[in-house]
Parts: sequence; C-alpha cells; structure tokens
Amino acid sequence: MAPIKANTLRCASRTLGADNSAAARLLRLAAKGEPLTQIVEAATRELLAAGIADRAGVWLLAQGQRRELQGVVLEVGNGQIPERWLRLDPNAPALTGLMGSTVDEILLRGPDCEQMRFGPLAGAAKALWLPIHAAHKPLGLALVAWRDEAAAVDTSAVRAIADILGFAAACNVEEPEASGSFDDLSAMDVMARALNSEAEIVGLANSSDDGIILYDVKGGIRLINDRFAQLIGFARQTLSVCKTWHNLAHTVAEHFRDSAAFMQRWRELANRPGDASWDEIEITTPEQRKVERFVRPVRDRHGVVVGRLEIYRDVTMQRSAQSKLIQTDKMAGLGQLVSGIAHELNNPLTGIMGFAQLLLGRGLTQAQAADARLIYEEAERAARIVKNLLLFARDARPERDLVQLNEIIEKTLALRNYELRIENISLTMDLDSSLPPVIANPAQLQQVFLNLVVNAEQAIRHGGREGNIYVRTWQPSRGRVALEIADTGPGISADVMPRIFDPFFTTKPAGLGTGLGLSIAFGILKAHGGEISVDSTLGHGAAFRVELPAAECDAPAAVPLRMRNEKIFRLPSIPRTERILVVEDEPTVARLIADVLGEEGYPVEIVLDGEEGLRRALKGNFDLIVCDLKMPVFDGRALHRELVAKGSPLQHRLVFVTGDTLAPRTMEFLETCGVPYLGKPFLVEELKAVVEAALESASNKGPIAGDHRLKVKKGLSEIR
Repeated sequence: MAPIKANTLRCASRTLGADNSAAARLLRLAAKGEPLTQIVEAATRELLAAGIADRAGVWLLAQGQRRELQGVVLEVGNGQIPERWLRLDPNAPALTGLMGSTVDEILLRGPDCEQMRFGPLAGAAKALWLPIHAAHKPLGLALVAWRDEAAAVDTSAVRAIADILGFAAACNVEEPEASGSFDDLSAMDVMARALNSEAEIVGLANSSDDGIILYDVKGGIRLINDRFAQLIGFARQTLSVCKTWHNLAHTVAEHFRDSAAFMQRWRELANRPGDASWDEIEITTPEQRKVERFVRPVRDRHGVVVGRLEIYRDVTMQRSAQSKLIQTDKMAGLGQLVSGIAHELNNPLTGIMGFAQLLLGRGLTQAQAADARLIYEEAERAARIVKNLLLFARDARPERDLVQLNEIIEKTLALRNYELRIENISLTMDLDSSLPPVIANPAQLQQVFLNLVVNAEQAIRHGGREGNIYVRTWQPSRGRVALEIADTGPGISADVMPRIFDPFFTTKPAGLGTGLGLSIAFGILKAHGGEISVDSTLGHGAAFRVELPAAECDAPAAVPLRMRNEKIFRLPSIPRTERILVVEDEPTVARLIADVLGEEGYPVEIVLDGEEGLRRALKGNFDLIVCDLKMPVFDGRALHRELVAKGSPLQHRLVFVTGDTLAPRTMEFLETCGVPYLGKPFLVEELKAVVEAALESASNKGPIAGDHRLKVKKGLSEIR
C-alpha cells in the first residue's frame, strides 16, 4: 500500500469520532501523513479493543492491475493467522454482497457465520461486518468477531473507526476522475475528492476546536474557519474579505504579542510553503492565550506543493498546568536541599540560643545583658527563618486555627502604614466583610501578605514615581476566598514571568533581595491547599492573586498548641539525685544540655556516640537518657530499638532531641514509640520542663503525662 497523501485530514482532526478516543488516534495518524499500512494495522488493534472482541480484520482494495483485498487480521492471544486470510478476492460470492452493501453494519450470528464458510469467521459465534466506503464508493471491509454469541456489541465505536478508514483510504486513491488530471487538482480539490464536496470540508473545518487556515501555493486564502476568528477576536465575516496572506497578516497582527516579530516569522513561513514547522505564539487580544501553530505543506500525489495548511491550537490551560507542575517539581527538588541545610543550622542555633539564655541568668551587667539579649533575639530570628524554610520544603502542617483573612490583612498593612506614607504610596482597600473564615496559620499567612505588600512598594519605588497599592478580598466561588494585591509599578516582563516563583531568582539589585520570598509564599500557600498567581503587563503594574479554601461554617476551631508549662525554673536549693545520660553527637549542644541540667542539680554524663551511649546506658545506673534522634551510624531510633529488645526500663526513661520534626518519617516514629521530644532549637525552659516531666512520669512507673510534644511558650519574658 502506498503512503497516504492526507495532510488535509488535519482539518478533520476533531470531527468524526470526536467523542471516541480510538477514532481520534487514527485521525491523528492520518493527519501526520503516516503510511496507510500503519493506519490499517492501528485500526485493526483499535477494532479489537473497542469491540472487546476475539478477532478483528481490515481489508482495503489494493490499487494496481490486480484487483484484490489486502489487509490485516489480529486475534486475542496473538494466535497464528493463516496467510490466505490477508489477501481476499472481492469477487468471491461471500464478499460480493458485503462490498456492495449500502448498510453501515451487517451482524451475523451462529448459523449465519457457519453458512458463510469464510476463513476469518472460523470459530466465531457472532460477527459484525463494516463496509468501508467514501463518497458512496466501496473501498474495503472491516470485521469484528466473537466466540461467544452473547457478547455485547458497541456498533457506534467500531463504526467510527471504519469511517476514519474510509477517509484515509479515499485520500490514497490514485486514479484521477474523468473530469480532469489529478496533477491539476488544488489542495481544496484534493480534500473535496476525499469528502465528496467543498461544503463538507468547510463544515468539518468549522467544527474543529483548532483554528485552521488553508492557502494555495501562491498565498491565496482558500479557507479560514470560525475557530481561528474566535481565537483572535474577529467575526469570520470580517476575515472573509482577506483574500491573501498579506491582507490577513496586516488585519490580525496587532492581536499578537510583539507584532513585529510575529509578522517577520509569518512572512518567513509564507515565503517557504514547502517547509513544515511548529512554534508557539501568544495572543493578547481579546484575551491572553498561548497558541501552538503547526504549519504543513499540502502536496499532490507526486509530492509537488499545492498549498499550505496552518493549524492554531489553544494550549493556554495546558501550559498553565505544565507551569504549575514544573513549579511543584522545583519546590520538591529544592525541598531536599533546604531540609538538609536547615537541619544542620538547627544545631548551632540551639547552642547560640541556649548559651545566650544561660548568660542572661548569670547576673550580667546591664550592658552585658543587653548584648546577650541581642544575641538571643537574632538567633531566635534565624531559627524562625529556618523553620519557615522547612515548612516551605516539606509538606508539613503547621499549627492552625480558624482565622479571618481580613483581620490578617489589616494587621499586615498596619505594619507598613508608616513606610507607605513616607514613600507617598496610597493604599486602597476593598475587603469583603462577608468573607468566610479559613483554617490557617496566621503568622505564615501574614508572612505571605507582608512579602507581597513589600514587593509592591519596592516595585513602585523602582519606577521612580508615586503610586498606588490596591488590596481587595472576595469570594470567587463557593468554598474559596481570594485576595489580590495590585500595584501601579513598572510591571513584570514576559521573560521574567515564568521564573517569578523560582527559588533564589530575583530581579532586585544585590543586597535587596534573596529570591526566596515568593518561593516560600508559594510553598506556604500550597501547604494550606491554596495557590498564588500573577498577572502583569510590562509598564502597567502587577497583580498577585491568592486563593485559599474557605472553612465550612460549622468547622470547629482548631486547638492551637499552647504553653504547657509556664513555670520559671530557678536553681534548686538542694542537689538532685537522678543521674542523666546525654547522647548527642554535636559537642556544643551536648555541652548546653549538660550545663542547663547541671544548674538544676542533676549529675550529667555526656557521650558523643550512639553505640557508646547504648553501652553506657546498659551498664550504668541512669535515671534518664536525653538522646539526639539523628546521629551517624547508630542513631536514636537504633538506641530505642535496642533498649526495647533487651527489655531495659530505660526505654520508658528517654527524651529525644531532634532538628527534623517536620519530616513525616520522623513524626511517625515519635508518635509510634510514644517518647517525648524537643525540637531544635529549644528554649532552656523547654528542656527543664520536659526532663522534669519525664522523671516524674518514670518515678510513677507510667507513661509521661500530657502531650508528648511538650511545648513551652518562647519569649524573652520568661528568661530571667
């Protein structure tokens, strides 16, 4: 069988079989110009699958001196197909009636199949014959057969496949009509031969979801479908007066981004009608769209170019989904990096914060106390940044409550009120008072909103003029709330937009931005089940839109983790007798824990290795073990496992310390084993509280009372 000459079938790519995936797949093969033999093989497989059949076959009339049906037969289980089944005589009595039938489907059952005495029906209890024709001309036969007479038949699905085969076969016909030479046929005439009339071609083109333009070899326009006119915001009647590429280009060019570059590229395509190409363009009017353009030459049977076909496919939603997927992948990849860095930072931060607290309790002078307090505050600030990085990197759920979005926005804007005034930036708020609450971490949402407001301020200042910031909230749909922060700054260029949420990407001068603000905001909102997007045109400002799921009206307020113990611990009047073993591979953190507990009067022993810690625990006389969860070679999990295996009572006298409390694997282990833990960096008061609670619980020979995740309110007010 000769290669199919069916470039023009692209016009029908979303018509026949539009609701049938099998037919659509065959249309795409035909539109790509695949050989007819390949299309027949694919159609036979699709018939077998669509009919849930035991056997399927397709035969087409061969072109040439010898008149015969050539085809493909497939059987479930890849059984051997006799060679004689692949070449049939169309004049055989069994086939003559089928070939000449004007009926779309012919169903045979039991005795009828046997009576036909036809090889491909061997063993079949039921068979469906599908005459293949185009323009009322018989071109072949298709068969779907079942061994079980009770098998269900979906004739619409298999009939659609047969129709596509008719189109493909019609495009492969080589004999010219008596009315003229095939060589003289134009691109439109080739399509008319396949579909019987030009009216059918126009109907098919107008029913397509893609924009279609068909030119002759000189650039004259033969067809513009309704979808192309709709994509660029014109009535088709307006475009129908365009008779050449040049007329059309000057009519629609201003509707595309960068009109000059678009015209240049289009001119190149028009000057090389024999080239096939693909590119992606952007329409800005009447609405912003991303469009794929496919350009293919239309050739006659001798390969001579007789026209050009352009197909415009709207991929706006597809590109948006791909962009979100890529952004998610970037966040996941960066998350692994950030997680490791944050964990390592937590160890030195624990030491800095802890020793600063110890210094504040040791009778320093006023100046020394101020310095120590500054060290502590900066370390605590760094700890918050690390925690935010971990929340951004991990799909972790921070402490949340029912909150009102408007209240968080008002508090956030109050923080910037002074800066906005001195920069002559006006602020306009339009907050929906009927907005439902959301379940969220208010501190994190405030961080997101503050970042967006500060970015808007900086954008306006960068523009070198006074400006406005507009903030509004509304409910775009049931179950969703939205916030928009827009500015009158210089806007964002098209080449920057795809990277706006990338980690460490910034357009700000060195020292003014880290490139983490928007990426962290992206991660926070994703963890809350929300999303963030940006809309901007260079020179016309930018608008960031945040959407979050609304809480159900009857949703109970989430109980935030409160301070479990606000007692201010002071040095005891008498020494403690309980011996404590500290197993921690970070010397600074181990020294801090020992100093804090030593000041409380506990005898403390330090071990910097997990295996050595286990050996000491089993041989020594300890009342409690404070152990780091993550250590090289032999970690806290292994130590706990060995204590349980050996039946040691110390399995119930254990406190874990970890800098990775957001990792799902870590939290699963801690919840399962029931051991209390402290998250690094921790306050001195937290350490004292959890140790005292653990010793008290152990002395009562019961589980440690209260929440295993013992929390103590952090703040300088509790440091004495």
